[in-house]
Order: sequence, then C-alpha cells, then structure tokens
Amino acid sequence: MTGSFLSPRARDALAVSVLAGFLFFHNIAHREIRRPSEGRVARVAQEILDTGDWVVPHLNGQPRLQKPPMSSWLVAICTKLSGHPEVTVQDALVPPALSAVALAVLLYFWLARLRRDGEGEGDGDGESARAAGMFGALALVMMPAVIGQGRCAEMDMFVALCTAAAYFCFERAWFDGARGWWIGFYLALAAGFLTKGHVILVDFLPAVLVWGLWQKFAPRNPPAAAGTSSAAAPRRLQFSLQSLLVQVLGLGLFFALVLAWGLPFLERSGMTWEAFKTEGLARFSEKTTGHVEAWHFYFANVPPWTMPAFLLLPYLAWRDWTGPEDEHKPRRRLWWCWLGVNVLLWSLLAAKQRHYTIPWYPAVALLAGDGLVRLLRQARAENPLKRLMTSAGAYVFVGLWALAAGALAVYANTTEARRDAEESPAAFGREVRRLVPQDAKLYDLSMICRPHVLFYVGRNVHTFSLDTEEGEGASKDQNLLLILAMQQSGEEPLRDFDAYVLINDELWSELKSELDLTSPKAFRPLAEHASSDVLIEGDLSKNIRRGAVLIHLRWHFTGHWDPPIPPR
Repeated sequence: MTGSFLSPRARDALAVSVLAGFLFFHNIAHREIRRPSEGRVARVAQEILDTGDWVVPHLNGQPRLQKPPMSSWLVAICTKLSGHPEVTVQDALVPPALSAVALAVLLYFWLARLRRDGEGEGDGDGESARAAGMFGALALVMMPAVIGQGRCAEMDMFVALCTAAAYFCFERAWFDGARGWWIGFYLALAAGFLTKGHVILVDFLPAVLVWGLWQKFAPRNPPAAAGTSSAAAPRRLQFSLQSLLVQVLGLGLFFALVLAWGLPFLERSGMTWEAFKTEGLARFSEKTTGHVEAWHFYFANVPPWTMPAFLLLPYLAWRDWTGPEDEHKPRRRLWWCWLGVNVLLWSLLAAKQRHYTIPWYPAVALLAGDGLVRLLRQARAENPLKRLMTSAGAYVFVGLWALAAGALAVYANTTEARRDAEESPAAFGREVRRLVPQDAKLYDLSMICRPHVLFYVGRNVHTFSLDTEEGEGASKDQNLLLILAMQQSGEEPLRDFDAYVLINDELWSELKSELDLTSPKAFRPLAEHASSDVLIEGDLSKNIRRGAVLIHLRWHFTGHWDPPIPPR
C-alpha cells in the first residue's frame, strides 16, 4: 500500500531516514553529557530560556563571545517543543542527531538525481542513480567520526549539514543553471555562519576557488550523445541582469540574517575588535589554543575516521586522474577539492580536533557512493568473474552497514553507557542540585567551573576570591553550603578532571549517606589524607564555618582510582 503513494526515491529516502535514525537516536534516552563543549551548548540554551535573551548568549551569567548562538537556539527550541520545563540531555542531543539524519537524506537525493548514461526517467526511476544515493548515505552514517559526532551535543554536525547544503545548492545553480538554488546557497551559508562564525566560509571558499582553477585547465566534456542528458556539463556564470539580481538578492538575504543577530549582539555584548580577533583568528594559533597537534594529524586520522568509505578513495582518485572525461567528472573534481583542500588548509593551523573535520566527510561519502556504482556498471560489460567480484563488493558494503549497526547497538548499551557514567559529572551535579537549597549561593573558587558541571548543577556559580578578607556573603550568609572549584588535570581533558567541593558538616553527612564512597565514580573525602588547614589555605579558611570538608571527585576512562593530591 505504501508503494502506491510513494515514488521509488521517496521510499529510498524513508529507508535512509529509518536506518540513520537508528544509528543516531538509539539509546538516546539514557545518554549523559560528558564533554565540556556539550555542556556549553546545553547550558547556554538554558540561560536563553531563563533570561529570554536570544541575542547575546550567556554562560554562567556572563556573555559568551566565542561562538554565535544558533546551536543553542536549536536546543532551546527543541526544549520548548518538547514541553520540558528546562533543557534536558535529550533536548541537547536531538538537534545533532536530526542534523545527521537530514545530512544522510540530502546525500541520497544528491546522488540519486545524477543520471548515468543510458538511464532515463522510465528506467526504474534511475536505478543506478538510486543505488549511488543509497551507497553514499550508508557510507556517511557508517563513518566512526560521524556516528560519534551525531551522538553528542556539539554544534559540528549542524555545521556539516549547512556546509553540505551550501555545496549542493552551489552545484545545482552552477551545473544545472537553476538560479533559484543560489538563494538556498546563501541561506545555508547564513545558517552555518550563525552556528560557528566564519568556519563555513573557510570550508567552502578556498575549495571552490581551487576547483575553479582546476576546471579552467581541465579537458572539456565531449558533446552529449543523443538521448542523454547534458545537464551535468560545466557552465560558466552568466552575468546577465537576471543572474546579477539573483546574486544581489542572495547576498542581501545572507547579510540580513547575519546582521539581524550580529548588530544587536555587538551593541549589547560590548565585544571589541581585539576580542573578535582573539576568538575568530588568534585562537587557532599555537600560543592561544589548547588543541595543538602535529601538522600531519589529519593525514593520519581522517582515514580511520571515515572507514570503510575511505578504502575506495585511492582507487577512485587514480581512476579520475587517468580516466577519460565524462559528464559528472567536473562535479567529482568539486568533491575532491572539498575534501583535499580542507585537509591541507586546516593542517596548516595549530589547533586541530576531530570535530573540525566533520564538514568535510560528505565529500568522502559522495565520492564513495558515486564510485561504487561506477564500478558496478563497468563490471556489467566485462567478464563474469569481475562482475561477480564487484557485485560481491557491493553486498559486503551493505553487510558492513549491518555490522556497524549491530556493533553500535552493543557499544551504546555497554561501553558508551559505562563511559557516560564514568566521565560525565551528571551524578555529582544532580546530587548537588538535589541537596543544596535553591536559595543557597554556589561559589566557584578557581573561576574555571566546567560547563557540563554547570549544566547538571542547573544554576549560576559565583566567583569567590581568596584575596578578599571576606568572600561574598561567605561569613554572613547562613545558606552558604558549597563552593565549587574545577581544576583541569591529566593529558585527557575529556576523560580526566578534578572537581573540588567545599561543604559544611551537615551537607557532608547527608552526602555520605547517599553515595557509595567505595566506587571510583563517587566522591571521596580528602580529610583522610590531610588536615583542613592544608586543604583550605589563606583567608578562605577564616570565612567558612568550622568542620568544612573538601571532597575530591575524579573519573577516569579506565575506572582506576588514584589517591588525590590536595590542591595548593
């Protein structure tokens, strides 16, 4: 019955949605936020809902100048639609997961609309094209980096969707001459800019410029044969009045959307040019970033992050370099530039992280999906043995997806669940939230309280200075129960951190009765290891009620507990 209402492509897209949805939404109801970057997105969204300020994002009551607020807007909207009174972990995880599913569907339609020689509208609705779309979508959702990124609350999966949409719209407008797609192109750039600033422009403009130079010196397509489509032939931008008006309209939409947020943000946040340079440019330098890696970091890590699709790329690159020109080769050159130029360009920067690479991976999936179908079509015209081997390769590719899905299901219910419990400050934040009265002030001793702790604690934390004679209300406020102090430690910032909590006797007694202190995931008192005079130095010791105890909280990826060292 469904088939009578849906076209073959619509049925394929529905299948892609279901398969991708399983990978990115499986076990989402039991996930926890364990990365500080995830906590930033979620906590900023909560403060948007608390303050009603959708222009200037805030974290812990202070303006957050590092990133535009689109990712937190999406979480806040998701929270409103879900009817939750405040942001939940699931509200934070749904937008990236939906972005990943939407990206897989986009890649399917991207490849499924490209006709192959000998296929027409009546030829099974383009069976080879549909197969390419399915292979491309599966190639994307099987990538370990994409699965990991689609299952966390960071913003990069939505940036990847915006980047892919920009390339898709550019391709439709340039190759097919469909001027209306320029509007979609500029809207995609605007959405990406509102999510992560100029990063989407860096991911797009250099690659397209290199592609334009490559096209200039590349061989021209042969004339289209009778009965075949020449829509994919490369075009040159037509500087007619109509085209100019479309470009002006698109640019106007881009700047209207960006400046509608940007101008009020600049006016109300007080951001200076120096601050903009620091956040937009200098933070990628070796002196200011905390994510310095070797120049070859991406060359070594992109292949395993994009398996199994990457296995096809060396052979496909050789075929494209040595093979004759065909109607879709200019598109493939664009995809190669999308991947290759960004790998080279970002390798020159000091700051390198896995999630920076997510917007490049649709290009890998496009090349893999298109290349696999070209191999299958070539095998039809050759000897039976090669045809059998190539067809077997296609079945292996589909089998790998099934294997990846099964492995993810096991991982999500075992290792991922364990890592969530060990690395997330959820248990700590929820206990603080449950036991500390809402009218009690929370104080941050070191001024680097981690965002995922703030998310789970659920309220702002005040700064407490050791240099003052009396902390803010510390000696007079009888509701003072707790001081938070976060200190980074170890070489694995996402897996190893220290949280120091200063509390009074009453709260400590209640915590002891609620927590299993024999577990490496639980709180442990440092009073066993040193006196309070050592743990609480300076004027701070004069401002806290007697009997205060410092508790050490530490999670390790290995689950191993090391005796804590008192802070100095």
